[in-house]
Amino acid sequence: MSSTALSSDPSIVCKVYIQPYTSKCVNDFTSNLVQSDSKMASSASTPAISRQQAEQLANQNLLGIFNERDSTKRLTQMQATYDEDIAFYDPDKLIKGFDTINEFVSQLHDSNPEWSFRPHGNVWVNSNLLMLEWEFGPAGQAAPVRGNDVMFVNGEGKIEKMYTMIQGVSDVDRV
Repeated sequence: MSSTALSSDPSIVCKVYIQPYTSKCVNDFTSNLVQSDSKMASSASTPAISRQQAEQLANQNLLGIFNERDSTKRLTQMQATYDEDIAFYDPDKLIKGFDTINEFVSQLHDSNPEWSFRPHGNVWVNSNLLMLEWEFGPAGQAAPVRGNDVMFVNGEGKIEKMYTMIQGVSDVDRV
């Protein structure tokens, strides 16, 4: 049976045989990658964020900022969560700064008064990058809008850039 090593580093080698992947192999490989990623992150200029910090930031962004209807409370949450030079890349525009993002969220709520955001899936993290899938729609009903927020976290632990991708808007058709 032939095999292929996925890395020359013996601490993260996982041999994949020409058979269906085994969950043990994938789990061993993933576990070793996380350990190696921690070692690499310690030498990077922006340190890796912990899984706990990633979950907290992603949920604070979605629930504490985008789901907050009171603009004063939302602004306070933004100042605690975002870098002062925050850049928010919506599919059709770039929005910079607390006040501009705050106005954008207010308009979103004004246009959809009975709708709310809710997480849909896990928070994903890789070094200082995190992602959260979400839904937006009326409470208790299937959400007509789904998307992902991809966020870059700076060395102070604040979100400095956020990219939102919305199903049906950000999609690229396969050829």
